[in-house]
Amino acid sequence: MPFTGALSTILRGFRAAHPNVELILSELTAPQQNEGLENGALDFGMFRCGYSARRPGVQITPLQRERYDVVMSNSHPLAAHDCIAVTELAEEPFIAFGAAGSSAMTSPINDICHRAGFAPRIAQTVTQITTIVSLAAAGLGVAIVPHSLSQLHITDAVFRPLAVEDVSMLVFACRRNEQAPATLALIQEARKYGAKMASRMPQPILGVIRGGETAQAGE
Repeated sequence: MPFTGALSTILRGFRAAHPNVELILSELTAPQQNEGLENGALDFGMFRCGYSARRPGVQITPLQRERYDVVMSNSHPLAAHDCIAVTELAEEPFIAFGAAGSSAMTSPINDICHRAGFAPRIAQTVTQITTIVSLAAAGLGVAIVPHSLSQLHITDAVFRPLAVEDVSMLVFACRRNEQAPATLALIQEARKYGAKMASRMPQPILGVIRGGETAQAGE
């Protein structure tokens, strides 16, 4: 979330129009946010779609779509490639976000690998998303991450586009039939941001460049 600019932009617009409304923010997982919205503990949430089961009482608004990158050490053989096919990762050790058995282990990243015919071989799991980049830079494995993480300038870490049509979608979540005026105003800010970013939808990377020739991903 901190690397996308979505949270800061939405809150800045909201605070400018409603300076007397107090905002109390918490860092929670996607399932915790969904549960909090349903039981009334939360008024809104932001997370990546696909990391939590849909809840009937929760409405989501797309905020931002990002391509997927592969992060690895600059000494990794794949670092010399301009773009990486999913099948090239089949034998690689993966660094995963979340403890074993968590929702992150059944995330869209796993689905991407499964469609390519393999299950990612998890070598390390971390609870901080930024730690993934540090461990990849150290050569402990590779990871598939949203492109916004490439803003982390960590020595020896390189990011290469993954040749898939999938995108990572950041969403804004709120209760259906919300009536509170302050929350409705925040929802409007989120929708404005989502509409603005929709025009910047990334194009899928369908080819893998090798020595001046372009091969279709998965070939």
